[in-house]
Amino acid sequence: MIIYNVTANVEEDIAEEWLMWMREVHIPKTLETGCFHDHKVLRLMNERSDVPGITYAVQYFARDIRELTRFASQHEPGLQQDVFQKYGERVVFFKTLLEEL
Repeated sequence: MIIYNVTANVEEDIAEEWLMWMREVHIPKTLETGCFHDHKVLRLMNERSDVPGITYAVQYFARDIRELTRFASQHEPGLQQDVFQKYGERVVFFKTLLEEL
């Protein structure tokens, strides 16, 4: 299994709205691609006092690298654009890939 992990630092004053939008709009659209079979939403518990905002990790689970490759080429650019258009630089994120052993 491949885990596509998106870590997002969200400005505190929009964190609740962002989380609701993720759960109601963005995550369902991502799962509708058929590239992932499940997901988890997590919140970082050991926030650093010198880093503003709230940090979340959204993990999407793909059965194999082919599903992730298909997602990256066919769906990811449009979904990323949705986030940027809605929140701009108020949400900063980075992606990591993990393999379950």
